[in-house]
Amino acid sequence: MAGHRQLIVISYDISRDSLRNRVSGMLEKLGVRVQYSVFELRLTQAAADALFSRLDLLRDPGDSLRMYVLPEDGRKNSKSAGGAPISPAEDYFLL
Repeated sequence: MAGHRQLIVISYDISRDSLRNRVSGMLEKLGVRVQYSVFELRLTQAAADALFSRLDLLRDPGDSLRMYVLPEDGRKNSKSAGGAPISPAEDYFLL
């Protein structure tokens, strides 16, 4: 399904404070911070790709950015100890 939202994990290592704050602000609007530079988001693949492209354009040389897409089986088998729980699967569909 093209509009299916998946669990996306984005992490970064950004040295410049102002850029790091900008990136974290963008990600906090879309998902949950689970560690200092790691966020979980529920996005469609198209939205995740667009977000990654925008973030990559902001990145300075030497900074790094990663995006992981977890299939439902991967989410079900994931574990968390302390901090925010792993984002639950969506129980609804928008028509």
